[in-house]
Amino acid sequence: MNVTALATLYTLHDQRIASISCKGDLIPNPATAGRIVTRSRAKQMPDHYTIITADIKIIKVLIEELSPPNDTSALNTGVAGTRDVSDDEDDLDGDGSTKSSVNGDDWEDDDTFLDLGMGATKADLMGWANEGGKMFGGQGQRSDDETQLFLGDWFRKMASEDVRRERFMEILGGMTERERERLAMLG
Repeated sequence: MNVTALATLYTLHDQRIASISCKGDLIPNPATAGRIVTRSRAKQMPDHYTIITADIKIIKVLIEELSPPNDTSALNTGVAGTRDVSDDEDDLDGDGSTKSSVNGDDWEDDDTFLDLGMGATKADLMGWANEGGKMFGGQGQRSDDETQLFLGDWFRKMASEDVRRERFMEILGGMTERERERLAMLG
C-alpha cells in the first residue's frame, strides 16, 4: 500500500510536493572512512546528506523497493540500516563467547539471527499476518511479487507515457550507479 501511495503522490505532479526538501544520499566523511565510529565521535562528526526534493526522494524510495523477492544483498550491504550479523564472529574473551565489557556493563550477543530476506521467513510472517485472508480491516496485502510487477509497470509507464516524461528522465539521470542497476533489472 505504501508503494502504491508513493507512486500516486508522484503522479500528481503537485508543486507542493516538489517544493519539499528531504535528505538524499549520505555524503561520505573521509575522516571516518575505515574507522569505527563511536557514539561520541558520531556526535562530534554527524552524518551529512545531500538535499533533494520530495519528488526525487519518492523515486529513490520506489527504486529501493525494486529487487528480486529472493535478493538478500540489501541485508549484506547495510541498506536501510540493516546488516548481516551472522558473519560477526567476535570472540572477545577467547573462550568462544561474544561477551564484552564496556564501562563495566556486561552484555552477551544473541547468536540467533532471523534473516528476514529469506523467502520462507517472509512467507511465514505474511501467513501469520494475513491469517484468514484478511488484514488491516479486511483488505488483503499485496505479495512481494505483485509489488514488483506494479513497480515495473509503473516505471515503464512513467518513462514512456507520463506527461512530464522529461522531468522523470532527468530525475533518473541523477540516480546513483546502484539505483541505475536496479532500474536496469526491469529490462
